[in-house]
Amino acid sequence: MVVFSFYRFYLSIAAGFLSYFLVLPSIWFSVAIAIGVRVFIGAIEKMMRIIAVDRCFKLHEYRFKQLLGPYGIRMINKAEKSFALRKSLYEVF
Repeated sequence: MVVFSFYRFYLSIAAGFLSYFLVLPSIWFSVAIAIGVRVFIGAIEKMMRIIAVDRCFKLHEYRFKQLLGPYGIRMINKAEKSFALRKSLYEVF
């Protein structure tokens, strides 16, 4: 994700520039390609974030239950249904 954080704008502009010269010499087509690449990179980043949250949640689930007892068990059970709560627990882990 660090690679995409700074360069995603430049990658989308480069994709639009290359599509203008290699595929179809149209400004609107190259703008659409640049927007499409930007959306695609954003979707990949979102999937990577969801996978990281789920992986960390599953890794620390047992320890969280052991440390906090009944409260931890209730929080983990609620977090299995709510992604926002799972993400906040991910930040704690």
